[in-house]
Amino acid sequence: MIAQENFARGLTLKDKAVVKEVLTYGVNTSSDYYYDSVSINGRKLEFTVHSKEGSWRGFTNYPYIHLAENFLAVFATGKALGMAETEMIERVQHYEVVPGRGSIVELKGISIVDDTYNSSLDAVLKSIDNLARVSGEKYALIGEVMEIEGHEDKVYNEITAKAAEYPDINFIFSGLSYVSYKDKGNYVVV
Repeated sequence: MIAQENFARGLTLKDKAVVKEVLTYGVNTSSDYYYDSVSINGRKLEFTVHSKEGSWRGFTNYPYIHLAENFLAVFATGKALGMAETEMIERVQHYEVVPGRGSIVELKGISIVDDTYNSSLDAVLKSIDNLARVSGEKYALIGEVMEIEGHEDKVYNEITAKAAEYPDINFIFSGLSYVSYKDKGNYVVV
């Protein structure tokens, strides 16, 4: 079983009796696979993966911090399948995101991050955090979040609160759901 460290800690004795081996991953140094030394260098996310067998420096061609943890699941799975760590690092370095899931589009000298494919609240918040780490003038155009019936206030409050954390990002919110937030922060509602 491959499990994120917090999930693995919650396994009961009954669960553990069914599972032969649990490989854990996360930011905790007690995990089988963990990462540190995460940095953004231009458009690359650089990080170090550690395990009991050693440490490996890797990068992706996308500047998204959350990908480092996502790739830990890849390392744990690859290890379970018998892959060498160096092969896993090599494959991660050639990873390409699906269009609309953080793909970067160049248009007239402007880099546009396209994260439009059915984003969840968590994905929107992480995208804002990632954008904050990029240097230069920044704009975030955020539309309405779909499929959140009954949770609208919570979702839009969290998004606009996150926007308030980053006064150096120019936020543009589009959609009727943002109208009640107009003139309340460092953003424009259209």
